[in-house]
Amino acid sequence: MDWRVKALLQRSLRHLPGGRWANDRLLTCLGWRKPMSVIVEKHRASLARNLSLLADADFAVRPGFRALELGTGKHLTPATLLALHGVAVTTVDVTPACQWPLVRSAIRHMAAHPESVRLPGAAVDGQLERRLHELASTGSLADYCEVAQIRYVAPYSLTALREGDYGRFDLCFSVDVLEHVPPALLADLLEAIRASAGPAAAGVHWVDFRDHFNMGFLADRKRSYLNYRRFGAAHWARFVREGDFSYVNRLMPSDIERAMRESGFEVAARHVDRWGPDVLPIPIDEIDPAFRDGYDPEELRVLYVGYCLRKQTGA
Repeated sequence: MDWRVKALLQRSLRHLPGGRWANDRLLTCLGWRKPMSVIVEKHRASLARNLSLLADADFAVRPGFRALELGTGKHLTPATLLALHGVAVTTVDVTPACQWPLVRSAIRHMAAHPESVRLPGAAVDGQLERRLHELASTGSLADYCEVAQIRYVAPYSLTALREGDYGRFDLCFSVDVLEHVPPALLADLLEAIRASAGPAAAGVHWVDFRDHFNMGFLADRKRSYLNYRRFGAAHWARFVREGDFSYVNRLMPSDIERAMRESGFEVAARHVDRWGPDVLPIPIDEIDPAFRDGYDPEELRVLYVGYCLRKQTGA
């Protein structure tokens, strides 16, 4: 489906009663829901990747740490994996999208396959297996969070985060979240994260710089992951607005890093996935001048970046 049609369809769903549910059903009916074994492994691998990036900045996650997850989504798998290894997790989202049937399915899979929860440097022992079965026996999302000692907050308050109402954290992490934050709110969010972080805290944030209309249901496979760089702001806003299901802020990597620095963070380590040398999926002259001429051309080749953040000295 052409991305423009998909954009208008998603906007219509967003404004209809039950539109979010309908969007989720489309994801399911069109095959976007993966087997639970794949989902659990995806989150385990993602968390292992976070730990590796933190290690590059000489930061190790230890039992007793407090962690803040931005963007819970439909599962509690990342929070569960950390909680099983002794980390207290507060996970927040802009809307209460977490679904108990998916959480229950995930924990039952983990209980049946304890090796699926093992993180680098941590062994699977009898106590961990006992905890898995304890969680698998819970009967509601509220009970699950109480037993797991996971605090789930949705919708969350930026003011509450900034003022420490959710506690102080040793670790903050997000996966595919910051690209969805409107530019005008990004600095406020980063400053609230910094205010809630302990003095020696670290953060890991993975940002997906691809056009999201090439993902999910009815993806426009004819378009490249750089399709959204072809349009000026006014034209793009005709189809995609803040709050739409596939909204991304279209910030470039240097924009994200500038916002991080201006909010009191330094990038202690990074991991970058990009197109190969001298390779772009569309001709450079098709890129809108705002992206083509206003930035280092190398930024157009960036697909995905993991940032490890530490507080600037004195911040």
